[in-house]
Amino acid sequence: MNNYLHNYITDFFASYLPEQRNFSKNTIISYKYTFILFIEFLKDKYHLNINKLTFNDFNKDKVIAFIEYLDKEKGNTVNTTNQRLCSIHSFCKYLQRKDISFFNLTADILNIEMKKKATKEVYYLNKEEIKKLFESFNISVNKELRDYTIVSLLYDSGARVQELIDLEAKDINFENLTIRLHGKGDKIRIIPISSQVIKIIKKYFDIFKITPNTNDLLFFNNRKMKLTREGIKFILKKYSKRAGLNFDKITPHVLRHTKAMHLLENDINIVYIRDFLGHKSITTTEIYARANPKVKREAIENLSNELIDDKKYNNNKIELLDWLKSNL
Repeated sequence: MNNYLHNYITDFFASYLPEQRNFSKNTIISYKYTFILFIEFLKDKYHLNINKLTFNDFNKDKVIAFIEYLDKEKGNTVNTTNQRLCSIHSFCKYLQRKDISFFNLTADILNIEMKKKATKEVYYLNKEEIKKLFESFNISVNKELRDYTIVSLLYDSGARVQELIDLEAKDINFENLTIRLHGKGDKIRIIPISSQVIKIIKKYFDIFKITPNTNDLLFFNNRKMKLTREGIKFILKKYSKRAGLNFDKITPHVLRHTKAMHLLENDINIVYIRDFLGHKSITTTEIYARANPKVKREAIENLSNELIDDKKYNNNKIELLDWLKSNL
């Protein structure tokens, strides 16, 4: 057994995750960032030589200390902390497959439980607030046209921020009014977008000299490089503040929540909302039904009815299917 940790970490990222597990590029980047934080933590707290870390330096106590550091000192959310622990757990499972002698060491670390998540209210914008946000842009200014296109597309497509960052010109289909999003695990979904947003994108293409059906980045900074998550977050907060909204709470993911809530309020079936958002399980999508007071109220009122209006339900379903098919 080679006692140096760096050999296994290198193989974990260079071979195991991309080739054996077929993890997406974004997931691998997230895992790498976890190990950067962990190794820097070992260096700073325990004064270890990070180029000569051994398996004596990788144990349950140090991993627990790292998790507490993320929670208490870094101020990470429960979700983020659990994602970091998940990365380390994945590395432990890799070690078990590599060498049975690692079993006891890794079993102790794998027994570290994820932190429990507190039930959190889903924050979203109502229709008046989203209207105020859109009205805060001056699209006669080129930079604000770009920002307006970003925010409009984030809302209209319900895209995750990374999905928007990765968009290329060829992902916009002007003829069919659709956008192709590259989701988690390299899963692709085709999303219908409104004719109004298509018009905005066309104007953006013209002003910024973007050629359709190419590999050109859709959105970029002054150096023609990809925008960052923080960059898009900054854009959204800037215009949210200008619109007089609660800008401290508004993030790109809030726009995704907002789109889901608005679809729900317009009686779109939750199964289609799941597919629209790219959720793996409908359980994830159900948080919107539980959080939306209108949906709760209608559910309570429906309990008083013994008969379900099958005709109404079926008509809505057919209309939605037709709408989806017509935009593919």
